[in-house]
Amino acid sequence: IRISLAVAGFSPDQLSVTLEGRQLTIAGRRETETAQGEGAFLHRGIAARGFTRAFVLADGMEVQSATVEHGLLHVDLIQPPAT
Repeated sequence: IRISLAVAGFSPDQLSVTLEGRQLTIAGRRETETAQGEGAFLHRGIAARGFTRAFVLADGMEVQSATVEHGLLHVDLIQPPAT
């Protein structure tokens, strides 16, 4: 199973993927740019805001990999066979 999110403007070190129990949390954090003199905004696009998305997974699901490719974050999940 693959979950894909648009993360244009975020570098891999600004993204986190965590799995706690059955909850998968994907977050992107941006540094504030007000220190550079940009105080007022008319519009801030997706690349300028942080985000958090949470997913509840089925029992036994594991994160196999997480990769950033062409502005998309791909999180691949596997469910190991029952023993």
